[in-house]
Amino acid sequence: MRELPLAVDWSDVSRVILEIEEIRDSFNKFLGPMLEVTVRDRKRALRAATLENLKNFQDAFSVVLESSDNYDPNADVLNFYNFRKILNSNLSQFAGSVTPAATKSKDELARIVREIIANFKYQIENNNMWELLWHGEVPKRERASQLLFFALADVFCRANNIDISPETHSGGGPVDFKFSSGYTNRIVVEIKRSMGTVVHGYKTQTEIYKRAARTDEAIFIIINVGKLGEKLKVITQWQKVRKNAGQSSPEIVIVDALKKASASKRDESD
Repeated sequence: MRELPLAVDWSDVSRVILEIEEIRDSFNKFLGPMLEVTVRDRKRALRAATLENLKNFQDAFSVVLESSDNYDPNADVLNFYNFRKILNSNLSQFAGSVTPAATKSKDELARIVREIIANFKYQIENNNMWELLWHGEVPKRERASQLLFFALADVFCRANNIDISPETHSGGGPVDFKFSSGYTNRIVVEIKRSMGTVVHGYKTQTEIYKRAARTDEAIFIIINVGKLGEKLKVITQWQKVRKNAGQSSPEIVIVDALKKASASKRDESD
């Protein structure tokens, strides 16, 4: 009852199949004993499994809350429908201009990833794609930003023979994206909404993902939908401290996804 991993291309299918099998096996182990018993026995088994420990209870309670309503394609809070629509459209309209990689070097990989992020930022801030991150007056979930980024980044990666792996699990938890060119050149990209755990994500999670992916290169994208507060100041200071100590620190990119007035209304205000 949570989002399943995505396969980027045929070479990624086997990894995704294994992860889905692990999820299915875990689900069957948790609820399997209830499949051939009475309704009363099922309720008793579910109660026992849920109350076995605090983690089981929290997991079960979270699943119930998150899955209590049918998924509304009009709200599309996770951008599943928009993701499919973009992938089935003419992606060249989102491509912008990216200079093809001259070599498979670490510097060239970093340049292309930065250009991909710059294009994503431009589409959100200047081409009204911020609208895909809102449902009415409410920002969509973080997953919506991740899927939108993946859809736009994929066209660049295919053109430049770069592997993009969403939610890669390398031992430290699933990083949002890992870009790689060859075996040794890798960059991890983490995306956080400004309303979320920005400081923890920057100072702790991204560092863990870097070590797990065996790379010093990381880019931390903040999707600003409000309530950023002092978080940017805190992580900028942290970044400065690490650099002064000769340590690597993730690059920070702010994407302005705040609701904007129509072009005509902005012209009038200007």
